[in-house]
Amino acid sequence: MVAVVLFFVGQILAGEPATGTGTILRQVWNGAGGNSVADLASSEDFPNYPEESSLLQSFEAPTDSADNYGALIRGYVHPPQSGNYIFWIASDDNGELWISSSEDPAQKKLIAQVGEWTMPRDWEKFPAQKSQPVQLQAGRKYYIEARHKEGFGGDNLAVGWQLPDGKQERPIPGSRLSAFVPPKPAPRTPKPPPTTAGHHRRRIEHKVGDKTIKMPYLLY
Repeated sequence: MVAVVLFFVGQILAGEPATGTGTILRQVWNGAGGNSVADLASSEDFPNYPEESSLLQSFEAPTDSADNYGALIRGYVHPPQSGNYIFWIASDDNGELWISSSEDPAQKKLIAQVGEWTMPRDWEKFPAQKSQPVQLQAGRKYYIEARHKEGFGGDNLAVGWQLPDGKQERPIPGSRLSAFVPPKPAPRTPKPPPTTAGHHRRRIEHKVGDKTIKMPYLLY
């Protein structure tokens, strides 16, 4: 029994691969105006009421998928070695990369960002895309999230890293990731009727069986 315990401890210290589940959560808010992450973060629907959710098999979103949307990719990264990691983010348009010092999302800090746009997997266009060294410990998991805002034209987002031994994985593969399970949000409070002229964003929600259909629309 002691030999078995020592074997697994030895694996962690030697840098054996940490175990991820192979996926990371992506949530999308369609019809969101603006090109900046700040536009997404200021939405009353963010982060509790996404219109779409899916699981990605690496830290990379679909390319050229839509216009006028915001996205949040979040989960946990499982470092295979102890030491300093370098992270990169590439995105079109704005992108931000946050990581926590633990598995607690409340401790996350901004470590890299794209203020304009890049081509897919263009890791070197702006200095701010690259993080300072981040110390991580093998055998633990750390909360990580990328925020993404797309206006018009092409769109992409990917996150990569460099391991302490110098190996680069860009984007980070699913074997290093596991998905975040968001808490169930409180029921939405219906919006009061608008009192000013203009376009007002609204959304219809209707439950069909065990699935909720969500349809955004504009009221004038």
